[in-house]
Amino acid sequence: NSFIPSFCAALVKPELVPHTAINVILALSGATIATYFASISLRGKISAADIANAALAGGVAIGSTCDVASFPAAFIVGILAGVLSTFGFAVLQNKIESVIKGVDTCGVMNLHGMPGLLGGMAAIFIVNGINKGSQMAGIGITIIVAVATGFITGKIIAMFGRKTQPYDDIDEFEL
Repeated sequence: NSFIPSFCAALVKPELVPHTAINVILALSGATIATYFASISLRGKISAADIANAALAGGVAIGSTCDVASFPAAFIVGILAGVLSTFGFAVLQNKIESVIKGVDTCGVMNLHGMPGLLGGMAAIFIVNGINKGSQMAGIGITIIVAVATGFITGKIIAMFGRKTQPYDDIDEFEL
């Protein structure tokens, strides 16, 4: 997505915007490459859904370190995010949905959740002088808040009824 570099660069110092943009593009590139290989390895073929989603995971994962990571580190973060996200879509999603009896219609956990946590963990290794305990506490709090608010939101949405098919084009488009 061409907007991801601007999302990541929104709060960085103006002189760091070029470095940030390059890092985000490297992370997106790493995720895209990794997604192809991971999709083939996990599914036996390339999944368009993996490419459409997991390829963006690098942009999510590099967000917390986009202005301070070295170029190789940004590329590696992207590769890891692409593999992690593809693993989530290909292996974890169906298992988790059957356990929670719910549907992650937009792949939020796989595209934003896990890569975001990876990015938070990467900051421990990338950012000089970071308080590792505070960073880990922040990651833990993020997980707790995400699970709690996701659960509450799911319950509220379920009160309005459930569909047997999570999405159908006929709901939004004339066919």
